[in-house]
Amino acid sequence: MAPPCGSLYWKACPRLRDYEKIFCPDLKGNADIFDMRGIDRDQGCMVIVRPDQYVAHVLPLDAHAELARFFDRFMLPST
Repeated sequence: MAPPCGSLYWKACPRLRDYEKIFCPDLKGNADIFDMRGIDRDQGCMVIVRPDQYVAHVLPLDAHAELARFFDRFMLPST
């Protein structure tokens, strides 16, 4: 749960914002996000979301090498 907007947290981190977005299955509609994205309901997944809210990648929780390859394309090595 995100801290309230008036809290010290938001004053210390002014560029971070919680827009109270929730992403979950649409149980009333016909679209099943788990099936659409090939996500195992029991295993779950990790979702890489860009700052502009674009879903950049969806991976299984154990896809460590693929996650590293994804970020290696644009991240600079540590010095």
